[in-house]
Amino acid sequence: MTQSLRQKKTIFSWVLAIIMIFSIMAPGSTSVVNAAKEFDGYVYVTVEKFTLGQGLAAEPKKIGYRNGDSVETILKRGYGDDKIIVSQGQWGASFDGFVDGGEPEGWTVDDIPVKILEALEKGAEGDYAPPAVNKTKIAGRTQAGVLANYDYTGQSYLMLCVDNMSALYGISSLKNGDAADGSAYHAGSVIRVEYGIYNYGADLNVAYGTPLIDFPDKDELIREIVNYTGDKNKDCYKDAVSVLEDWDATATEVAAAEKKLEDINKTSKDKYESIYKEALDNINNNMVSPAYGNEWTVLSIARNNLSDEKWDYQYIKSVNDKIDELKSDKLNDKQSTDNAKIILILNSVGGDPEHVGDYNLVAPLADYDYVKKQGVNGIIYSLLALDSKDYEIPELKGQGVQNTRELMIKGILDAQIVSGGWDWSAQADTLDPDLSGMALQALAPYYTKDESVKKAVDSVVDLLAKKQDDNGGYSSWGYANSCSCAQVLCALSTLGIDADKDERFIKNGNSLLDATISYYDNVSKTFKNYPADSEGSAYANDQVMYALTAYDRMINGAGNLYDLSEVCKHTYKVINKKEATCKETGYTGDIICEDSADVIEKGTEIARKAHTPVEIPAVAATETTAGKTAGKKCSVCGEILEAQKDVPATGKKEEPKKEEPVKTEEKKESVSQEYNIASVNGSETTVEYKNVDKDAKSVTIQNTTKGDNGNVYKVTKVADNAFADNKNLTSITMGANVTEIGTGAFKNCTKLSDIIIQDGSITKIDADAFAGVAALKTIDLSECKLVSIDTNAFANCKKLATVKIDGNKLTKVGKNAFKNIKKNAKIMIFAKNKKTYNKVVKMIKKSGAKKVKYSFKKKK
Repeated sequence: MTQSLRQKKTIFSWVLAIIMIFSIMAPGSTSVVNAAKEFDGYVYVTVEKFTLGQGLAAEPKKIGYRNGDSVETILKRGYGDDKIIVSQGQWGASFDGFVDGGEPEGWTVDDIPVKILEALEKGAEGDYAPPAVNKTKIAGRTQAGVLANYDYTGQSYLMLCVDNMSALYGISSLKNGDAADGSAYHAGSVIRVEYGIYNYGADLNVAYGTPLIDFPDKDELIREIVNYTGDKNKDCYKDAVSVLEDWDATATEVAAAEKKLEDINKTSKDKYESIYKEALDNINNNMVSPAYGNEWTVLSIARNNLSDEKWDYQYIKSVNDKIDELKSDKLNDKQSTDNAKIILILNSVGGDPEHVGDYNLVAPLADYDYVKKQGVNGIIYSLLALDSKDYEIPELKGQGVQNTRELMIKGILDAQIVSGGWDWSAQADTLDPDLSGMALQALAPYYTKDESVKKAVDSVVDLLAKKQDDNGGYSSWGYANSCSCAQVLCALSTLGIDADKDERFIKNGNSLLDATISYYDNVSKTFKNYPADSEGSAYANDQVMYALTAYDRMINGAGNLYDLSEVCKHTYKVINKKEATCKETGYTGDIICEDSADVIEKGTEIARKAHTPVEIPAVAATETTAGKTAGKKCSVCGEILEAQKDVPATGKKEEPKKEEPVKTEEKKESVSQEYNIASVNGSETTVEYKNVDKDAKSVTIQNTTKGDNGNVYKVTKVADNAFADNKNLTSITMGANVTEIGTGAFKNCTKLSDIIIQDGSITKIDADAFAGVAALKTIDLSECKLVSIDTNAFANCKKLATVKIDGNKLTKVGKNAFKNIKKNAKIMIFAKNKKTYNKVVKMIKKSGAKKVKYSFKKKK
């Protein structure tokens, strides 16, 4: 052999050595990586035996790399070094074979593409061309389960292609870089290990010389196949793999298969960003009026800074209304999670859980017995709530066990099952990903502060990595579901672990983030609960959305989802408030946010008050001057309600003949038929108004009346049954001297709606006084020095919604006095102190008032 020939053969061997790079492993054991270091990028890898008509040697993968990793390291990481056969030579590591499990069942030499068989039989041209091979001479494998160099033909080699270019270095030397000539890989590169059987690669697109056919670029098709996370039994996926395995597939066929998968893979290709934004826009656009019951949706919107002060106020107000309805600082006596949840969400929108009306929602969490009543779930969320604004746990008042953070942490750690982690059943063999994820979320703030917490968290994170499904997701109760994915994703994010890059949580190239977003439904723009669901689920969507929010905040350095310390409390005040008068309407006032001065809620108009009529005394006519009849005016604004009329002068009268006085008996006191003499007390006589017009609609009881003898008497009482059963009476104005409303005075006056009391003179309301006054909505006795309200006084006033009472002198509230008034009626009690207030409340409760609301107003 001449020197020139030896030199050419040496060069040829060197070229073969650096292009013979291969590796493949069927799914099998993988290297366990305990470190949490993130990858710097990912590459796509295939191992192909298309020239044999045997398809893929193993499923294509996406494999993570760190800067400086060689292709050898990447392949071992992806498939396991027990699946490859490597030898060290002059040019570094060379793959001599890989374990693919053997030839496919039923394979024959006739499955080799015809064009390759023809080329083998014809033989190649050139000084170093290998001899021709008849198909009957094609050998089998040296080892049945291993695909190795020189199997089938003496021309067979495993060769490496990087980004559709022949690789220029050996597997131990080829590393990441920016070059695009096959001498380096980079993020997103496609590394193809191809098995050629003719002329050392002439049947491949990495041929040393001219390839047999014009091979199309299949790199993007490979990416789409690897990124596919759907049902692999579907035709779209099977067709794409079939095109990839087809040795002489055309560029048109490759492009068509690639396009089909590209459309399906949109969610995986876009990763979480576009999906997350679209889903976030969807819940934000549909949550126009947030209210109690929308908590987890509110959290996602608020933590993405998509809410404004008005939106926040709507939710805060709805919680206040709910607590006002419950009249308790506990939303649920048996579940502390209800309080914890509302504390978290109120804090996210700038509310104040410690001051929800007159109630403190944080206070019940001072009782550890209450916190743990629901099990470890209650402890978890109570700890999250208390930590959300670093609350100092209140001092426990009453029975129970004083809660502390130490108690809660211990309670969570002690609740682990024997094998580690948490499950709803203490007897479970393996952890539940949902509950374990929740527990890690609560323990996250203590990871660096408490060694026992750190040890438990590290252990459970590793267990969760092992529990992960093959597609990167999670299952609970035997079913793959998005909620389990969401709870683990949220947990890892609170711990600062990137669930898309941490190799522990990547299975077969699919990360936990990939698996989570695979549940997205493009039509409803929400996340499904189970893979087979036809549309999204509100329950699942809430959990996935706040988990993605936790992830988004983590990768963008925005802080822990549940750390709400930076959210400022909103403060509100009322402006433009105006009381109604008898001349003008009033206004409830606008609610503004003190931080911005923006109007959060517009007020409403308050109807004008009724006038308070008083008598304008008559002026008697004289012989020379005219007089005037009596009239009426409003004592508040002075408006004339009933004008006086002129009375002509009487003119001069003839003097009567003076006669001797005749002794008569002293005239008895008497009054008109509208009145009865009520009492005679020394020189003072009082009367009661008994009413003679049974069809009267609007009546004003005067302060005084004249008797037949010319004496003026005070009208101090509305007589017993004075207006009873009057179906026309709508308005009554009490004179300023009336102190007593007699028994049955207005009983069954079904249309009576306006009761005006002048000067607050009333001290007694007798039995049945207003019983059955069905139209009455409001009674204001706040200026009256009431001493007693007798039996059935306001019974069956079914529309009576507002009652104001001065309780300082009240000593009696008779049986059934307020029975059957309106449900949730408001009874406002004016009293000098809470002791007096409580005494009056007790009397009213005994009187039959049920399902009413009491409020205290201080008044001396």
